[in-house]
Amino acid sequence: MGDSLIYAPVALTFGSITTAGTVTARTITLDLPDLSLSGLDAAKSVNRHWLLVNGGTVFDNAAATITWNGSDLDPGVITANLKATSVAGVSAHCRSLPP
Repeated sequence: MGDSLIYAPVALTFGSITTAGTVTARTITLDLPDLSLSGLDAAKSVNRHWLLVNGGTVFDNAAATITWNGSDLDPGVITANLKATSVAGVSAHCRSLPP
């Protein structure tokens, strides 16, 4: 997963799955279009975002591990200061990434 030059996978770990389904994923080499909704600084970001679409999987919780290439980072980004955001519709949720 990634683009023609960069491998940028996402790995999902689910808690308990009660109904099997599919999850499709893709990555786009641009800042998230709705990044302004999150309050994050677009000048200090990973210039890539991941789109995950649930196709009927019913689960209690999930964790995603995303991987990017150093060339995806804006100049001067300190990776320890990065935060993750998830956007669904018009709402955004921002949280710190684990160290």
